Amino acid sequence: MVDVYKIIYFIVIIELLVIGLIILSTCILRIFNMIKSKRRNTLVSVAKETIDKQLQVDQSGLDQFSFPAKKYNNLKILIPLIEQYDKQGLTENWTFLKKTILAGLLDQARKLASKKNWSEQFWAARYYAMSPIASDNEQIIKLLASEIPLVQISAIRSLIKLATKEGVYAAVKRVAAERRLNQTIYLAPFEQANEKTMQYVAEYLLEDKELFSRAVCYKILLMATTTGKVIEVPDTDISGNNIELRIAAMKYLVRTDKARAAKILPLLLSDEKWEVRANAIILLGELDGKGNLEQFAKSLADPQWWVRVNAANTLKRLGETGLKILNAQDPTVDRFAYETAQHVLKSPH
Repeated sequence: MVDVYKIIYFIVIIELLVIGLIILSTCILRIFNMIKSKRRNTLVSVAKETIDKQLQVDQSGLDQFSFPAKKYNNLKILIPLIEQYDKQGLTENWTFLKKTILAGLLDQARKLASKKNWSEQFWAARYYAMSPIASDNEQIIKLLASEIPLVQISAIRSLIKLATKEGVYAAVKRVAAERRLNQTIYLAPFEQANEKTMQYVAEYLLEDKELFSRAVCYKILLMATTTGKVIEVPDTDISGNNIELRIAAMKYLVRTDKARAAKILPLLLSDEKWEVRANAIILLGELDGKGNLEQFAKSLADPQWWVRVNAANTLKRLGETGLKILNAQDPTVDRFAYETAQHVLKSPH
């Protein structure tokens, strides 16, 4: 006969042992992390002290700069420190010293970039984002293949700074693989792009036929502070089936060829795609609002809410004439147009 009490006894003992092992491993891990954290803090403290001393010496003496031991010349320790010093807006001494420190970290960055571990690639990408090296252009492009967005975005930032044709093309292609909010995050580094980078983006637009890549090119070119080389927008980009490309091309056209945009945008107010109609209203309102009052009024009866709201907001921004149209909406004629007009009229914005 099976002794039930013995079985329960052994089960309890096993459970207690498991719990004990979990508690022991947790304690060991905590102690290990404390030791590791203390060691790291020490390294950071010594590295910071060394940098602070060097910032006080004459620039001619910075050529001989070195850390007290090799362990302090650690990329993972120094990159965050460099970022801290950059925020302080220090003197020429820091600019010179920063170049010296980064030069000493280059070999580490190259080794980390070739690793398969994403965390190692991340540190390499952060280094290259801070100090891109032209000879490492191909290695930086390879980092775009990482599965980790932080690595990819840092690599894009590096390639934008380097501004090589191959690098910019690779960065654009990587951004084009993203959609919606993700793409917005990947596009952000291009806000710092220089004229040369923008020139390569324009060339990519002329060469590439892939629709999403073309849309990304238009979005990047719209970020430029100056117009630069103007690309003629093909009709197919505005009238095709890719909504993202159509809207990006419309915005670029408004910026670069207002006369042509003024002829095309009114036609798009009756487009079958509501996203196109909604954007056409905003763009046309900025371009020639008072010359299209009647068409904006018609758009108040559009079946899509966003189109109606954009039309109403555009009319409101156009002043007295636009407000007169909104106030004239009759709920017995078109309830949706009336409700949209009232919604916008009562809005404080």
